[in-house]
Amino acid sequence: MLTTGPAAARPPTFPSEAQLAWPLNRAEALQQLDAFVEKALPHFGDFQDAMSHRAWRMFHSLLSFALNTKLLDPREVVARADAAWRAGSVSLATAEGFIRQIIG
Repeated sequence: MLTTGPAAARPPTFPSEAQLAWPLNRAEALQQLDAFVEKALPHFGDFQDAMSHRAWRMFHSLLSFALNTKLLDPREVVARADAAWRAGSVSLATAEGFIRQIIG
């Protein structure tokens, strides 16, 4: 639909790269995976389904975009969660819960 008037005169605005919560390339996707495994995965088991108006992300991985666009392979995401469990960084229940969500 075409618009006329003042709205039509304004160019569209797009977010800058820094404003996007999702990765734009594989390197950024891997950084996001690293950050999740290190900072959020240890709390994932207790809060995996939590929501709050004060914290939009909580402990969600935000990896679905990278997985859906093939920037990350589900096998490498599962392997990282398994490695975190084997290293003692996360509990078995946490690793299992996250891995089950990845493999569907």
